[in-house]
Amino acid sequence: KYFDLTPVQTSYVLSESFDNFQCLNENVFIEDLLEEVESQPENWHYSCFRQNTVEVHKHTQWIPLRNRITEPGKLNRDSHITQNSPMIINYPKTIDFVNRFCERKGLKPGLVSYVKLYGNKEIGRHSDVGEYYLYRKRYHLVLSGEYDFIINDKAVKFEPGNFYRVDNKFSHYAINHNKECRIALIFDAG
Repeated sequence: KYFDLTPVQTSYVLSESFDNFQCLNENVFIEDLLEEVESQPENWHYSCFRQNTVEVHKHTQWIPLRNRITEPGKLNRDSHITQNSPMIINYPKTIDFVNRFCERKGLKPGLVSYVKLYGNKEIGRHSDVGEYYLYRKRYHLVLSGEYDFIINDKAVKFEPGNFYRVDNKFSHYAINHNKECRIALIFDAG
C-alpha cells in the first residue's frame, strides 16, 4: 500500500548506480502520511531549534521523530547514535513506512523528521558533513507542494508522491517557487 521499491527510470536519474539523485518511486501512496501530519498542526511548534540556530533552515519548520545523540568526545555530526523523539508516538504510519523501507533494504533508520519549507522561500546552500553521513543515505518523500532540489547546480523538481534518494554530502539547496508550503518526510538510513 505504501510503496513499491522498483526504481523508476527517468531522464534525471544520472546512472544505474547512485549519483546525486535517484528517483525510487514517482507514485508513493502518501494520503495516510499526509493526513497524519495535517491532523496535528500544533506539532510544527514542538521544536524551533533547527530554524532558530541554523541559518540555512530559517524558512522551515520541522517535526523531529528520531534525533541524533551526541556521543561523549564527538561532535554531533560525527555521532552515530539516534533515538526516538517524544513526537514519534503521534506518527505510527510514518514510522511504519520508514521501518518497512529499511527492513526491505537491510538498513537501519537514522534521523527521521518532517520538514516544512514555507511558500516562496528556500533552504540555503549547504552540505551535510560529518562521520554520521559517511555511513547513511538521505531520503525524501514529498507529501505536499512542489520544489526544486539542487545538488551541485543540477536541479530536479520534486513533486508529491515522489520518493528520492539524494546525496546530501554535496552542496545542495531547495527552492519553493509556490505559495503553498512544501512538506517532506526526510530520513536517513544506513
